[in-house]
Amino acid sequence: MCYRAASERAEARYIANTIKENKEKGISYRDQAVLYRMNAQSNIIEQTLIREGIPYTVYGGLKFYDRKEIKDVLAYLSVIHNPTDVLRLRRIINEPKRGIGAATIDAIEQIASDLGETPVQVLRSSEQYAPLAKKSKVLVGVAEIFDKLAELSEKLPPSQLLDELLVITGYSDMLSTQGEEGRGRLENISELKSTMLNYEETAEEPTLDGFLEEISLYTDIDKFDPEADRVSLMTIHSAKGLEFDCVFVPGMEENIFPSARSSDTQEELEEERRLAYVAITRARKQLWLVRSSMRMLYGRTSVNHPSRFLEELPAKNIEEAMDETPAVTQKRTRPQRPDYTHEASDFLQRRKQSMARVESDESFKPGDVVIHPKPDWGRGVVLKVTPMGNDTLLEIAFESCGTKRITANAVKLKKA
Repeated sequence: MCYRAASERAEARYIANTIKENKEKGISYRDQAVLYRMNAQSNIIEQTLIREGIPYTVYGGLKFYDRKEIKDVLAYLSVIHNPTDVLRLRRIINEPKRGIGAATIDAIEQIASDLGETPVQVLRSSEQYAPLAKKSKVLVGVAEIFDKLAELSEKLPPSQLLDELLVITGYSDMLSTQGEEGRGRLENISELKSTMLNYEETAEEPTLDGFLEEISLYTDIDKFDPEADRVSLMTIHSAKGLEFDCVFVPGMEENIFPSARSSDTQEELEEERRLAYVAITRARKQLWLVRSSMRMLYGRTSVNHPSRFLEELPAKNIEEAMDETPAVTQKRTRPQRPDYTHEASDFLQRRKQSMARVESDESFKPGDVVIHPKPDWGRGVVLKVTPMGNDTLLEIAFESCGTKRITANAVKLKKA
């Protein structure tokens, strides 16, 4: 089955509903699997399975909300919302590394308990307490971070607060030094921002409190019985050597599968094609290849062409269906895509599309003079440009307020 959904959320609902229908037909959860090209795709699928009460396990990796960077960011947000949350403060007081040891953290917790104050209050006045005096400069600095973020949380929606948090805490700088692993973690955080943006679109008055309550369903869910009947979630790489009666492959779109990076060389494209073969052959009985007309990933919405791998399948073996919601306006015909007859023209076409996407957005480089939409920030000079998932972290020296770090997608900067 090749299915076209209206959005990534409709895609996830279709997969969840089909899994439930299969279960009603006598197919166990353990005989069904969802295989995705990128770990970030699991976020919305996990959310939907949880809402539908479908038990699942992520193999070859952690569940989205169990990943370290997601736990760290949510811990920061929780302490901003609730300064008495000692457990989560313990988690992130040294993320990034600030030289605060376990003995110091224990002393902070004890003093806070004895005085009936929040740990952040103790940090703020740490020079007054003998066990903390030697570390007071660092501890006061941490308190100032939380004070600033708490102030911003009253003014900004969660998605913009996240952008500021990554910069003010130094967390994005830390990940930027960790190479490929750090880039992957930044991409996961960008996918958390997608969840925030979806929440903001549906909430009457989006707040940090409301967002934390919204995701508590996913972060506080009980652990399932290890012997329970569960759907398997994993990347296609992790699925090699495994087989299931029913297999779902979401994200069958250009720039997702094959990935945007695969256009660099012929070898990389062939590796993507081999992965597609792996995904398809994991199904013993039934296979669902699913794609979206529009997809929000890493906090940005895009419209992708159907994967070229769909066109390469034998038409006689394909059954097609689509989301019947008004959001899908294309005719119900076999998916159309650019002509990829010749590999050379294929790469050229992809390069042109990539360049067009870049040109449609403002790009920046060191030395650019920019204007911030806030009058009190005014003009500034770009000092440093750091890629961050599908966003860019900019370090800018402003004439009126000094050097600031902001993400390009969070603010509509204009070049002077």
